[in-house]
Order: sequence, then C-alpha cells, then structure tokens
Amino acid sequence: MKLFELLTEGYKEVTQKFAQEADPEQVNQVIATFKDLVQRNQVTGNEKNIDWWGKQGWEKFASFVQAKSQQKSSTQIKRKKEAGNGIIIEETPNWLVVVPLDRFSSCFHGKNTDWCTAKINQTHFEEYFVNDNVTLIYFINRDGDKWAMSVYDDPTELHEGDTAEFFDMADDVIGREDFETETGLDSRKYEELVRTSMKKEIDTGRQALMSIRNTLEEKIDEFVDRSPTRSVERNLEIEAMLQQYPDRDLIKEYIEGLYYINGNRQIRTDSDLPILVATFSEKALKYFYSVPFKAAKIVLDTHKVSLENIPNPTQEIIEYALTVDLRNIAQVGFKWITVPFLQKASEIVMLSDQVIKNRHPHMIGGYWLNMLTYRVGGITESFLEWFADTFGKNGATSVLSYWNNAMRTDKSKTFIFSNELFSKIAQKYERENDQYMNQLINSIREKL
Repeated sequence: MKLFELLTEGYKEVTQKFAQEADPEQVNQVIATFKDLVQRNQVTGNEKNIDWWGKQGWEKFASFVQAKSQQKSSTQIKRKKEAGNGIIIEETPNWLVVVPLDRFSSCFHGKNTDWCTAKINQTHFEEYFVNDNVTLIYFINRDGDKWAMSVYDDPTELHEGDTAEFFDMADDVIGREDFETETGLDSRKYEELVRTSMKKEIDTGRQALMSIRNTLEEKIDEFVDRSPTRSVERNLEIEAMLQQYPDRDLIKEYIEGLYYINGNRQIRTDSDLPILVATFSEKALKYFYSVPFKAAKIVLDTHKVSLENIPNPTQEIIEYALTVDLRNIAQVGFKWITVPFLQKASEIVMLSDQVIKNRHPHMIGGYWLNMLTYRVGGITESFLEWFADTFGKNGATSVLSYWNNAMRTDKSKTFIFSNELFSKIAQKYERENDQYMNQLINSIREKL
C-alpha cells in the first residue's frame, strides 16, 4: 500500500473514532484544520501523526488543534514581530511618526537607537506603557534620524513644569525647545493627539497587553500547581500568549513549571520553544536537555561569553561559540568530543585574530591545551604532536608553555608529556636562539 493510501486510511479511522466522541461535523472541521497545519509544517514529531492523536483522544486533539491554529507560523511571527502593533500618526516623504503599542513595534521603530524601550529582551516598554501609563511617540525622518517623546498620563510626575520628555537617539534627555529646533516639528500637536482623539485607541492597546499579562499569570499559576507526570504536557495556549507578551519572568516561571511537572527531568522537545526562551529568558535554557543551533546562536550573539547557559551543546554550537569569543574556551567541558572536532576547534582558536595579533599567542594556546586536558578529559601525545606541527612556532611554544605550567602546578601528574616530542621541539627551535622559547625548554629540562 502506498504512503498516500496509508495516510488517507489513517485519517478515516481516526475521524470515525472521534465522531463517536463529538459532533461529526465539528470533528471534520478540526481534522481539516489539522491537515492544513501539517501541510504548512506547523506541527512536528508525533504531533503531526494522526494515528498518534487517535490514541490521545478527541479532547486533547481538539485542544491542540485550536491552540496551534491560533499560533502563527515562524514566518508570520517574524513578520508580525518586526513591525509589531502600533499606530501611525503621520507618514510623509520626510517623516514617520508612530505610537508603539507593543514591544515589537517599539523595537522595530526604535532600532539603531540606545532607547531602553527598544531592547527586545527587556521589559522596559511594558514598564513605561502598561505599568506607568506613559505613551511613547517615535519620530523618524527620511535620513533615519530618530527622536522619542514620552507623554505621561500624569504630567505632575515630570519636573521643570513640562508635560512630556524628549530623547535623542543616544537616549539623552533633550528639552522641548531643542526637540522642535532639531526636527522642525510642533511637539504639542502630537501630544494633544495622544491625549485626546487617539487616547481611546491607545488605551485599548494598553488594556490588551494588561489583559494578556493578567491571563498569563493566572494560567501559569494553574499550570505550575499541577502534579508531576511521566511526560511533558506543554500548554500551547500559554506559549502562544508568551509570544505576544514575552515577559522574562513569566517565561522562566512557565519553563520551571514544565520542568517540575516532568518530574524534575530536563525538557526534551523538537519545537520552537527553546528559541522563545533563548530570546527572552536565556538562563531558563538550563531546564532543557538540549537546544537547537538557532536558539544557541541567539544567546551567543547577544551575550558572547555564555556557552555555559547552553545545555549539552553540539559540536556545531561549540565551534560557533569559539568564533564568537575565545573566552568561551573556559566553558568547554564535554568528554564525548572527538579528536577531529578538537582539531577543528583548535584551528578556530589558533587561527583567530585574537591569537594571531596577540603579543603572546602561546599563552592562549597553552591555556587551550590545559582546558582540553582537565575539562574535556585528557588529550593524547599524537594530538600534541599534531598541534605543534600544525601551528608552527606558535603551536610548539603553546605545547611548551602547557608542559611548563603543568609541571609546576599539577602534583598528580595527570597532564600528557612526551619526551620524544619535547626533544623534537627542542632540536628544531633551539637553533633559532628565541630567548623565550629557550627559557621554556631549559625550565622543562630542569623539572624532568
């Protein structure tokens, strides 16, 4: 029987089964929605297998399809997040004036500025807009220069008798007069608009965010109060809402709850959930067994030295971490790493600008070899020989530096030393009369 026929047969059987538990017309509608989700690659793993859902039962299937159909695709989410939800007050060849109604709009229109409200992984926008009832207006000219205006619901909170605050792209406070001089705009016209004719629409956006946050808090509280189970039962409704209101603390609380109901076992999933966590609450990644490269890249691009926050990183992730910042060397510690990978990682380290342009490249190389010995679980004589041959004088000096330091500090003698390789290096480089290398060679000879 062909695959298409098998799939068709599977849908028929499950449809008939579910029709015994619910209204047949409703079942057909939900099945049709599920097929559409599968065709658009919106479900993965067992979740796209209709036979698997047949074993889970109608209620779980219907709830899943409803929640998933409300969740936008990764492409749709990206597009939505890029522009966000905002109100365009004015759009001319010279100016775009917009009121952001969510963090995504604030970040999209505030990019390339130092405004705290334009940081995607921070909650400053919600603190201003939702908590303090501050309406933000962004002014963007055709050259890409930007200004921000904060209109307070209670103007008495401001000093010097003004009713709004103004900021340049560097997030420095400027006066109203300076703003109007630099832009040529009448600031009071826009302030009046957001206080009067546009107030209702702005307040509706503010209340929508408040409603999402309050609902999220309630649903997460209910979710984390559940008893531990043998398998992870994600709440797709909560996850969809967290996409709209990505609060760092709420994401962390949800992930911790997911970890708890999984019996305090690390979460295994092939969904986009780790990407959401990596973007907005990266330290909660520790609750996952592993994360995809895309999630790891988000963390490393944002925080540079953060390999330790990525659980069970793959070789691809570790390689990328080393290209981002060599200080991630100190966080490499995985005994399953193969020799070919260690060689490739060593090439990343030794051929990086941080080593080549360093006055003492052997110090980094020696430290790298030390890390491989004590954190990865040991290196071989053949690897040290490869290292010395591959990276020339820098490699040989790094090996000597590694030996010299280990002989001085490692009383248990767990480091790798080779008399044959030492003699080979000494014979090759002693003739060059390199003062530092000769000091290392003599120092090692004294310790032998």
